[in-house]
Amino acid sequence: MLVLRRIAARKGIYVIVFVGAFTVWDLAVRFRVDYDDGDFTRIELDGRPATRLHLRDSYLFDWAVLSFLGVLVIAPVIPSMIRKGSIEALHALPFSRPGMLVGHATTGTVAYGLLMALSLLMVCVVQGAVSSYWNAGLLLVLLPVFVLAFCITCYLTLFGVLFGSTTMSVLVTWLYVFIIPGFLQYREKALYRIADSDIGRNLMDAAYYVFPQVADMHTEGVAIIFHQDFTIMPFVVSLTTSVPALMLAVVLFRRRSF
Repeated sequence: MLVLRRIAARKGIYVIVFVGAFTVWDLAVRFRVDYDDGDFTRIELDGRPATRLHLRDSYLFDWAVLSFLGVLVIAPVIPSMIRKGSIEALHALPFSRPGMLVGHATTGTVAYGLLMALSLLMVCVVQGAVSSYWNAGLLLVLLPVFVLAFCITCYLTLFGVLFGSTTMSVLVTWLYVFIIPGFLQYREKALYRIADSDIGRNLMDAAYYVFPQVADMHTEGVAIIFHQDFTIMPFVVSLTTSVPALMLAVVLFRRRSF
């Protein structure tokens, strides 16, 4: 509860509330959708004919923005915990250091996931009320939402312990989780032109699987929403890189003196 109060007290949560409201407006109000017999019979965007691709791209963009800016809300959790005064109070509680860190990370994951999940649920409700289109895929994607939230929170926890600064935690997480993997995702179209050697290209291919595959998780999540074929591999790969990040954070937290 203390962690949730800290999150609620941060001004960054107003950013997410605003982005969540924008997501509902963008997906459920701007679009008018008729769905019958397992397929879309009409899609309109701002009163003009649109395609399934327009709707899919809007879901992809809005979900990406939600997860990107959600970092602002969760990032202060660890730095505020290890701040002088807060950490002494926590040491008085009957919890081990690893337990405290994992507990804060778990609460951050739940809060992060709920922010995204509630936005998607609101889209489902408003879209159903406005267009009579109740998309069950938005309910099916709730588990991937929390997997995504967990992966990002693992890195926020690690960088929070490393730097003890909310600003550095946000910037490094954005760089490591969103920006670098984003470049590597399109390595065949752009970066391969720079690296002419097979060694350079193989290194970029290997690096792609070291970073969390957030963009691919967004893509597969949208595929679930639209009842399309999808793969769980981006989620599996991201978990295999994120869990060690959390374990490293626990080790560093145990050894550092606060």
